[in-house]
Amino acid sequence: MKTSPASIRGSWAYKKWGARGVKLYLNVVFGAMQLWMATLLAGFIYFTFFAELVKLWQFAVACCFVLIAEPRLFRMHRDDLRELNTASRQR
Repeated sequence: MKTSPASIRGSWAYKKWGARGVKLYLNVVFGAMQLWMATLLAGFIYFTFFAELVKLWQFAVACCFVLIAEPRLFRMHRDDLRELNTASRQR
């Protein structure tokens, strides 16, 4: 779903925190997602090389999901930040 700068400016988060606060919030959320992906990768490596291959398929499925979803999520994040920059310049 594409959000316009006008809809971002109309959101409660923008009204409460402004463009800088919303950017910080988005960076924290996507940073947490990166941390979760790193945890999945570490778990995959651990179960592959340092432990028995118990539940390895679950990590494989999770990693495949991350590989499929990550580019789309980060593209959305980049677009949201670009629109926030535009909105803050128009303010």
